[in-house]
This record gives sequence, C-alpha cells and structure tokens, in this order.
Amino acid sequence: MARSEERFRFGARHLRLVVQTLFLFVFIVLFWGLASSRVPAELASGLLALDPLTAVGVALADWTVPRWTWVGLVVLATTAFFGRFFCGWICPLGTLQQLVSWIAGPTKRKAAMRNRYRGWYQTKYLLLAAFLVWAFLGANHLGWLDPVPLLHRAVATGVRPLWHGRLVPGGWLSFALLAAILLVSVWTPRLFCRAFCPAGALMGIFAQLAPFRIRRAGGGCSGCDLCLIACQGADEPLGDHRVAECHVCLNCTRVCRERSLAY
Repeated sequence: MARSEERFRFGARHLRLVVQTLFLFVFIVLFWGLASSRVPAELASGLLALDPLTAVGVALADWTVPRWTWVGLVVLATTAFFGRFFCGWICPLGTLQQLVSWIAGPTKRKAAMRNRYRGWYQTKYLLLAAFLVWAFLGANHLGWLDPVPLLHRAVATGVRPLWHGRLVPGGWLSFALLAAILLVSVWTPRLFCRAFCPAGALMGIFAQLAPFRIRRAGGGCSGCDLCLIACQGADEPLGDHRVAECHVCLNCTRVCRERSLAY
C-alpha cells in the first residue's frame, strides 16, 4: 500500500511537469505565430477561451454569451471538483514564474518564511471585483491582469517585436509588466498568482467547493516545514489547508516524511 502510494506521488508530480511544459510550449509557439499572422486567429482564440475569466469578462462587457465561453465554464466546473488545477497544471504564466523561482528563487530557509500566507494576498479578490464591475459597465480591461491574455499581449507586442529589433507602440508596457511579474518570483515564488491574479481569485472562489483537496491523512506532523518550502501557492499546508490558495501542485504530498498529507 505504501509503495503504491509512493508511486502515485512520484507519477503525479512528473505528469504535472509534462503537462505544464506542453501547455507552455503550445501557448508560446501559437502566440508567437499569431503575431506573425502564421497561426489562424481562431486557434489562438481557442487557447484564450481556456481562461474562464476571459469568458466572464466578455459576457459582462458585451451582454452576450459567445459560443466559445463553454470552454471557460467547463474549467470553472472542474475547478469546483478538483481545485485550482488550471493554476498549477495549465497556466503558462504560472509555469514561467515557477521556472524563474526554481532557477533563481529563495533558498529553502527563506522559502519557508516567504511561502507563509499573508493577509494582503486578498488583494486579488478586490482586483477581481473591480474589473468585473468595470466590465459590467461596458469597459473590459481584465486582459491587463488576466494571465493568458496578459502573456499573449506581452509576447505579441513586446517580446516578439523586440526580438526582431523593433518596438510596437505600447508593447514596451506589456513587456515591462511581464518582466516585473517574473522578477518578483525571485523574491517570492509565484507572487503574482498569490496576490494579484484576478483569474486565480475567480477560480479560488470555485475551488472552495472542491471535494478533492489536500487533507490530513493520518500520522503525526513533526513541523519540518518541508511542505511549506515545496508549496507553490499560499496554501500553507503545514497549518489549516487553504483550498482557495492551493494550486494543486501536489508538492506537499510528495515531500511529507510522515505521509500526513494526501490529495
């Protein structure tokens, strides 16, 4: 039984890494191609539709329900069962932040401190409410902080033009925003996801309904902080599980020596 559980923990982590890498590659290639008109706009729109906040923003701003919104609704419905899997497994901006923090992030000792939950991480819910009200009034500006459109715009108008030695008006702002998000991940892993992402806030609300979540599975906690160091979100699994902040990375279940945590 213990060996079977260990194989699951090992396999789930590696499966997540494969899925993250695949989605990041697909998103970057298609967004890069879209900027050069080599990729059909419909295909890129399908990727944007994976982000449920995009669908909600368009519906509120236009008072219509486009056909492609069902994709985002499926993501939200799945979130209500399995938690914020989109954040930990699919979101390309989240993967980029994770990569940066893995390469140049805080040491284990500092990570244990910086991965602690902070009350001001609730800022993302205030941003979500403000953007939704704004969209309801007819001005949809969710794309500035909605992670998939944000990355799309940064690649199309910022990174790609600079790569070719030219500057698109306004592109520098998208590039600077993306650079800032990645740079702060050196200080605190995935800080944007924890504190400022309105899409994460929306999915966090639905994740509170999820029957599948990290739970104490028996055994005694020795307070080793390994789960806290490994946590990608602000779940702080060492204490009370915050399902709305959990990215379902499953890192905590893998490193727990006492096998006290299970999904």
